Amino acid sequence: RIREIMPVTQEQVVAYVSAILGVDLRLLPNDKCAVEGHSGPNLMPVELFLDSQKGEDADIPRVIGHHAVRGGSKTWDDALSLFLHAKFFPESEQRTVASVTQAKNCFRHVKHMLELLHLKDLCVIKNQQGTELTNGSLITILAKTADAVSGSRPHIAYADEVDEWDEEVLRRFIGMPQSRGGLPARAVFSSSTYYHDGPMADMLKRYKTQHNAKVYVTCLWDAMQSCKEAFGKCKCKTAHRWQADACPIYEICQAQAEQSHGFIKWHDVIMK
Repeated sequence: RIREIMPVTQEQVVAYVSAILGVDLRLLPNDKCAVEGHSGPNLMPVELFLDSQKGEDADIPRVIGHHAVRGGSKTWDDALSLFLHAKFFPESEQRTVASVTQAKNCFRHVKHMLELLHLKDLCVIKNQQGTELTNGSLITILAKTADAVSGSRPHIAYADEVDEWDEEVLRRFIGMPQSRGGLPARAVFSSSTYYHDGPMADMLKRYKTQHNAKVYVTCLWDAMQSCKEAFGKCKCKTAHRWQADACPIYEICQAQAEQSHGFIKWHDVIMK
């Protein structure tokens, strides 16, 4: 029964994703994140989905910035939003614009989610460029070229790793989404930081204070597994003073990871 009922609160979305996809979302209020003012992993797609239920004329953020560390689930978060909207908003149209590799990764996540919902035989896999469900919802992958993004009018458009984008393509992308049929238009920009003065940094500065935009920032300390989860306690507190063998990342962490609630394994962070 839970498969067919649209979740309408954060708690219900968490329960739905756990039951259907077997994933425990890491949703945290800003004041509970490892770094003050940041957003916990997985919050963006949940709030995007809940805002969609308010209608096309609702006063909600229309431009979404999602700035996260590499490996911080940006592509998976986009896929979750694609999946939830395709499932619960018939006739919805969504486009994800990215490099070939990133687009394939996102599409692979979406197909896996649909299969877990036992929708494999209920959707039409048109080709490797998109999926159309029998409810009429459409997911399409586009190349990050000016021609590809021109003329397309989806309800929601997702731009992945915009720090790798050409400025002209990015300018045209912002005009892609269009509200109709009760579903509000949104443009979602996601990226890690490749350049301190690159396109993503410019987007964050431009939209951070605008009322019709929202920026989600997740750094490594927000996305990593907590020291308590990895070891049962924070290693920083095992020594009276900082010692090299107590924790190899203390000099840059300064015990921030004690408040982490993410999913990137502690040992993977050490490799980074």
